[in-house]
Amino acid sequence: MQQALTTIGHYQILELVGEGGLGKVFRALDTQNGSIVALKLLHERYGRDERFLGVFHRELMMHRTLSHPSLVPILDNHFEPPICYIVSRYIDGWPSRFLTRHYGRIPPLVALALMVQVSAGLDALHLRDLVHGDLSAANILIEKTGKVFLTDFSLTADVTSLVTKEHIFGTPGYYSPEHLTSNPVTPASDVYVIGLLLWEFIMGTKLIPALEAGKNVQTLLQHMSNISFRNLKCTSEELVKDLLGLFRMILHPVAAKRFENGEKLGRALELVLKKHGIHNPQAAVVEYLSDGLLPTSYKVQNQNIYLGYAVYSVEDLMLLNPKA
Repeated sequence: MQQALTTIGHYQILELVGEGGLGKVFRALDTQNGSIVALKLLHERYGRDERFLGVFHRELMMHRTLSHPSLVPILDNHFEPPICYIVSRYIDGWPSRFLTRHYGRIPPLVALALMVQVSAGLDALHLRDLVHGDLSAANILIEKTGKVFLTDFSLTADVTSLVTKEHIFGTPGYYSPEHLTSNPVTPASDVYVIGLLLWEFIMGTKLIPALEAGKNVQTLLQHMSNISFRNLKCTSEELVKDLLGLFRMILHPVAAKRFENGEKLGRALELVLKKHGIHNPQAAVVEYLSDGLLPTSYKVQNQNIYLGYAVYSVEDLMLLNPKA
């Protein structure tokens, strides 16, 4: 049983740190060199399932071909069904969903500082004509240094292979219109999901709730075509204008009218950050983590990361605790 495992290969299992549809992720010790790593182990129930073995193998092969400072690097792998695992660098920090659960919402400039780093990782994929395909708050990791990483490439695929789709894929609540229709999923689809995440970070709630994934597809698409950006939680009028401009581009229902890839999205985010005094996104993130009493490696306090950050209202507190 996987639950009883204390070692896998030459890796000593230390603790379970996450679990997804495909497998479990452990913090582990590499007994050969003493380093701490992340080990993703295929669920035992899929060890003889050709479909899921294929998905896992694709993720493994994708990891092997990718190399970028904003993508979590692979260190080792093992593919001998039913035991299959991928070993990658352990990111000492938190998934981005931890921040929204811990704080409710994030200052707008800090949210942009997170996403400009994610955009760099996406750019590395898009340059190779790859689409991540499954961006979510769980797949963005924030290191204690303030550096942001993109992970989980199980659904990453070549753009040409996504022209036709047999079923909806991705994470409920993080779909682009193309995920839900016969239109091809492209780098602009990744851009759309970044917009959903950016909204969630700034507002503290999902723009398209995961529960809506069970609704009629046409209902979801209609929602996506009539998004209201009113009541943006930001007290700086100038920053509000810039954010609205970004959201209208990023979340446009027509893919051709969005930023077409991670590079162009990153440039747009960087321009807004610099306009409002944020010249070091990584330092902005680590300062916010430190202010939140989370352990970090260093702290820089020369950027106004809280510009436009609205104090919590009674409505905000009710969103965080609906039973209150």
